[in-house]
Amino acid sequence: MQKSHGSTIYPMSFALAALFSAAMIAMVTYTALLESSGLPLEQEPDLERIAMHVQWTISFAILLNCLALSLQCFFFSKVERKSVGKATGFVIWTYILSFAVWLNYAMFYVLAGYYPWFPVTLILLAPIYLLVMGLLFLRKSRITLNQYQEP
Repeated sequence: MQKSHGSTIYPMSFALAALFSAAMIAMVTYTALLESSGLPLEQEPDLERIAMHVQWTISFAILLNCLALSLQCFFFSKVERKSVGKATGFVIWTYILSFAVWLNYAMFYVLAGYYPWFPVTLILLAPIYLLVMGLLFLRKSRITLNQYQEP
C-alpha cells in the first residue's frame, strides 16, 4: 500500500490555509485602518461596512481552514511511520492558525457591534467544529500509532 502520498497533503494544505488566511486578515485590517484613518473626531468609522467586509472575507478563510483540517485528519492514516511527527506538527499549526483566524473574526464582530445571523452562527459553530476535529484527530492518531507499534 502506498503511504507516501498522504505526507505531501500536510505542508500544502497548511501553506494554502496560511496564505489565504493572512491575505484575508490583511484585507480586513486594511479596510478597518482605511475607514478609521483621516476622519475628524466627530465622525465615526463605518462599522457596518467593516463588518460586511469581515463577513465576506474572513469567513471564507475559516471555512478553508476547516477544510484543511478535515483533509489532514482524513489522510493521517496514509502517512508513513517516519513522517508522523511532521504531520502531527502541521496539524497542530493548522489548529493554531484556525483558532487565530476565528478569534480575529470574532473580535472584529464584537468591535463592530453588528450581529446578523451568519456571523453569529459561524462564531458559535467554528470552535465546536475545531473541538470535534481535534477529538477525531486524537482518536485517529492513536489508532494509527497503535498500528505502527504492533509487530
